[in-house]
Amino acid sequence: MMRKIYYIIFALGFMSMPVVAHADPAIEIIETDYDGQKGGISLRVISDGNGQTRLRITNANGQTLSIYDVSGAPVKRIKVDGVDKTYELNLRKGCYIVKVGNVVRKVSVS
Repeated sequence: MMRKIYYIIFALGFMSMPVVAHADPAIEIIETDYDGQKGGISLRVISDGNGQTRLRITNANGQTLSIYDVSGAPVKRIKVDGVDKTYELNLRKGCYIVKVGNVVRKVSVS
């Protein structure tokens, strides 16, 4: 009988304790990109309502635009031949990795 009373007191003691959980983020995303103000490379994704996705690249003259699928396989390579260029990405729906110089972006084509 005393054992049951101890179990009840023990259980009630835990029910009245406040429980607070703290967690640090598992993944910290640090985005280092150049915005083009100081001559750095700038990538901008432009999507219109018709399902076309375009990529505008500035300050990347002479660089190579590389597009990879999410598994890392190369999909397309384009030599950038101007300071301000816009390319239509004729890609299937999905996520891609775009790299120009030291700037890397994730692009979603829908």
